[in-house]
Amino acid sequence: GFEQIARGRVAAVLITTSAADAAAAATAGAADGTPRVALAVAGLPSGKSVLQLNAERILRLQRLAATSTFGKNAPVSRQIHWYIMTSPATHDKLSATVKSHGYYGLNPNQVHIFECKTAPPAFAGEPLKALTLGSATLSRGVPGSGEVFATLKRSGALGHMKRSGVRHVEINAVDDNILARSADPMFIGFCIDSGLDGAAKVVEPQSVAPVYAAVMSGSSAAAAEGEEAAAASDLEENIGFLAPAIGSYYFSFAALNKAATYYDTNPLAMYRMVPNAKLPSKAPAPAMTVNLPPNATQAQRMQAQQAIMAAQHAAAAAPAKPVEGYVPTRVISDIFCAQGSGPLAGASLAYLGVDKEEEFSPLFGGGPHLITPEPEIAAGDLLALTTGWVENQGAVVQCEEGVEVSPLISYAGEGLEALASEGHIFVEPYEISLQGASDEGRAKHNAGAWAAPVLLAYAVGAGLAAVKQIASK
Repeated sequence: GFEQIARGRVAAVLITTSAADAAAAATAGAADGTPRVALAVAGLPSGKSVLQLNAERILRLQRLAATSTFGKNAPVSRQIHWYIMTSPATHDKLSATVKSHGYYGLNPNQVHIFECKTAPPAFAGEPLKALTLGSATLSRGVPGSGEVFATLKRSGALGHMKRSGVRHVEINAVDDNILARSADPMFIGFCIDSGLDGAAKVVEPQSVAPVYAAVMSGSSAAAAEGEEAAAASDLEENIGFLAPAIGSYYFSFAALNKAATYYDTNPLAMYRMVPNAKLPSKAPAPAMTVNLPPNATQAQRMQAQQAIMAAQHAAAAAPAKPVEGYVPTRVISDIFCAQGSGPLAGASLAYLGVDKEEEFSPLFGGGPHLITPEPEIAAGDLLALTTGWVENQGAVVQCEEGVEVSPLISYAGEGLEALASEGHIFVEPYEISLQGASDEGRAKHNAGAWAAPVLLAYAVGAGLAAVKQIASK
């Protein structure tokens, strides 16, 4: 993974099509409609957004890859191209946010923002009818993650990847996951070594924990007997429908190009009706008349007409009301369930089991496996993770909240020996020494020759060996 990154053969894609609701935006002190990925994370001492955390992980990873491949203090000669897919609801504000923050330290030439203009119409009622936002406007839902394939092709981003020599692509489809490991080198390296066309990271769902864990560890026969063994066998056949993906996917460029071509030439393929309880809807302004006596004066007729126009204008300006309905949606994970058919028929695909505590904590969540009671929990999960990194080096953390470690300092727990060794005591959750800036404000570079073995240890601990291959060429 490191070598491919250092040689410029890896790209990262972030899908950020959801705008924050009014309450979340107000809490973060942001304007209504701000992309949720750009909101300051509630409860995080640094006040960074998930977007900034992702960018800083890419910066750190570039340095680690250069050091691992070319030696200590080697400069970053090739960059990770970062492609950010937006929607009509998020494009302008996200573009402005990225520019106003100086691309979060990345080179502007490596950040590519492209818009998904496919917004599926919303339906409700029995029989289903299209929802409207007035007399001539359809109510539309948020584009699903599966739109990324055709959008990459239509926007020209896929062509740019090809011209840039990209061979491996990591896609992050859950933009509010505060623990997402952008362009994870161990994930990419594993997929390359295994000859995979695509892979999805998954976490263990609570509902099938015992049997799922046995299957993912490859010990189902020894760990289960009788009915449990039968359950494990059944699980192996249906694991793609039970193991919730965390939104992190790998595709070789060839597989990504194949999927993009499939969706571009089959525009209605693999859509399904997904329920949504908050679809905006507004009936067209009703036709209005006023019964005037035959002898009404011209002034009375004009007054009546003005009243009708005012009433229609008020009806048109009224806010849309949320209703329950359905939106045609396609998602990336469906590719892994469509074995033997679909966009990647005959491809070599796999699931990769990872530790939820280390890699998945969405701010807002959604769905049965992704529910988040409040955004502050995600900040707590990140602080718990980075506090563990610091304490593993021998340092003492005295503050109850824990201590935040900037991605500029550590991607996955490496590089903290000199900063958090025995004798270091942290009394505040935000310590400047762990934020990746020198006295002059420039980013520190603490990547050493030990980077590869340290990250390899993290990979083993995260469960990267727990893989269930679901199809092979």
